[in-house]
Formats: sequence, structure tokens, C-alpha cells
Amino acid sequence: MKFTSVEKIIELSHWGNVAITENYKIVNTGPSLKGEFSRVTYGSRNQADVKNAYKGVEFDLPYEIWGLYYQD
Repeated sequence: MKFTSVEKIIELSHWGNVAITENYKIVNTGPSLKGEFSRVTYGSRNQADVKNAYKGVEFDLPYEIWGLYYQD
């Protein structure tokens, strides 16, 4: 995986609320698929054997955070 761009937007309201938005653009730089992708075949494999699948990103978030959401 390669992060091609990262954008962080911080909005501060007159009432003291802070909204932080982070946008990441990620490109899969791994090997190409041979043939078609099958969700059935992928799901039936032992997940420990799958080395080229992107499994997620971890973030350290403050304890006081609220209103968290994400989109992909």
C-alpha cells in the first residue's frame, strides 16, 4: 500500500466545537490479480494464508472523542 496524499482539515466553530477531517488516498502497489477476483474463493481461504490483502489502518484516538464516523 502506498499513501499518495493526506489532507487534514480542522474546523473551529464560534461555540468552541472542533471538527477534524482527515482524507487519505491509498493505492494498492501489490501484485496484480491473475484472472478474476472471486469473493467466494477469497472468503473460503484461511485468513492467515492471505498475505496480499489490505486488512486496515490503526489510529490512536483521544479518549474524549465523540461523533466519530468513517467512509471508504
